[in-house]
Amino acid sequence: MHAYFDNHPTDRRLPHITNPARPVSAETLAKLGVLSVASERGYENRDVINVSREGMGSVYEEKIRDLFEEHMHEDKEIRYVLSGSGFLIFPLHLVLKLSFMVKTPTDAWIRIAVTSGDLLVLRAGIYHRFTLDTKVGTQNNGTATGSTAEH
Repeated sequence: MHAYFDNHPTDRRLPHITNPARPVSAETLAKLGVLSVASERGYENRDVINVSREGMGSVYEEKIRDLFEEHMHEDKEIRYVLSGSGFLIFPLHLVLKLSFMVKTPTDAWIRIAVTSGDLLVLRAGIYHRFTLDTKVGTQNNGTATGSTAEH
């Protein structure tokens, strides 16, 4: 998994890697509530989401727009990427708040490049957005303690 700071207004499907690169450490992601390994926690719900034109049919464009809107889930969310690739994106103000740094507000984002085999756990209430990259689509298996999302 590759995570880094991002604040590019260009095509959201592109990597947006800055020069010089500004990586985000696994420790910072852990402080945000993003875990790279799930433990046994008794999750009740499971779904498989095929984020592609073939998998979503006529609602594909609408769903892609919805996923890119900043949103949060009331329950913890686990996502395992079965195939494809994309980007999970968090606002920088979460990092500043959780690390107790006092800085002026910023519009920067953290971007995590996710690919086949990546497993992420997002704590309940963490705002994020998702987009595909320039490849065809992604399929992921998700589990959560509930199924409520706020967009």
